[in-house]
Amino acid sequence: MSCSSYISQNPLRQIGIISANSSNQGQIQAAIPLPGQEMGLITVAKNMSLRIWLRNKETGAFFTSSCTYLSVGGSGTCLFIDRSAEHLIVGTNNGYICRFKIKDNTNYSILNLEQKFQAHQCSVVKVIADYTTVYDKDQETRKKLNDKAVKTNNTIIFSM
Repeated sequence: MSCSSYISQNPLRQIGIISANSSNQGQIQAAIPLPGQEMGLITVAKNMSLRIWLRNKETGAFFTSSCTYLSVGGSGTCLFIDRSAEHLIVGTNNGYICRFKIKDNTNYSILNLEQKFQAHQCSVVKVIADYTTVYDKDQETRKKLNDKAVKTNNTIIFSM
């Protein structure tokens, strides 16, 4: 694959172009792929927006499936998502950690803030959690397996 072909097919580059021209997301601080979803990404930007992007299979263009704004007074700096693509953790530049639940795993359209807490006095540079979840293409199977495994009150979130 040539360098120019790789750049034109790189989803992060395309999201950057989309965000600069049409979505007003601004400077992206962190991006991660959606587990089991080769056509999706999650981004958090300097303007405090948190977005889930999906790629239209026919046109190849990315569109925002879900967008919310962080309510902690700081912009996002880092992201973590578990294997089931249901639990998202965001670190911020003012030391907060926010835990979101992605409610709709078919089109990833619902992001609910479940918990936020002050973890540091400075910017959070990395977050990770000990969720023991699995991804299964069948949504009902995934839900059944993960409902038994996940107890969010007992989940340890590591940050630095």
